[in-house]
Amino acid sequence: MIKYFSQLAIPFTLLILCGVCFPINAQKTKSTSLKIIETKPSVYISFDHSGKQDALFEGDSNNRTWLRLHNNTKLKIFFCEYSVDKEYGDVGIFYEVERFAYFNEYKNEKSPNGYGRADNCNVHTLASGKSVLFSLPSESLTKGLRIKTQFFYGWTGDWKEDIYEGIINFVTFAIDRKGLSN
Repeated sequence: MIKYFSQLAIPFTLLILCGVCFPINAQKTKSTSLKIIETKPSVYISFDHSGKQDALFEGDSNNRTWLRLHNNTKLKIFFCEYSVDKEYGDVGIFYEVERFAYFNEYKNEKSPNGYGRADNCNVHTLASGKSVLFSLPSESLTKGLRIKTQFFYGWTGDWKEDIYEGIINFVTFAIDRKGLSN
């Protein structure tokens, strides 16, 4: 009888180990992250290209930089936009130009103004995983400067009569000492 149990011990042990190591009905855990690509920010701006284009507004140079605003969330985002001809991008985006505090050698230089918005804006809805192309004068991205634009996550509130009732978020883009970055 002991011989009989010892002969069953090895197959029985293997069966138990297979059940532990390779569960048949293992449940997959769902990601709770709202990001589509985990290694990227939820909303970010990337460099697309630069080149010559007629000035969009009086006072702009004809040196332009085209950037892309990305929605890396599983939900929509909103931002204020204005219409532009296709050669300037998909949309015009309102933005501010800021000077980095750590670029002391440029602290006395005047910063470009950016394209500020009025009280009203056209609301652009950017779907999950999508991006839009926009351009701005290249002078807005010289050393020591960055651009900043507002956006709103779809889960923080609703647009009502061109007034957003929710939390305002910002995304920035700059040229650092090594080149373009966000």
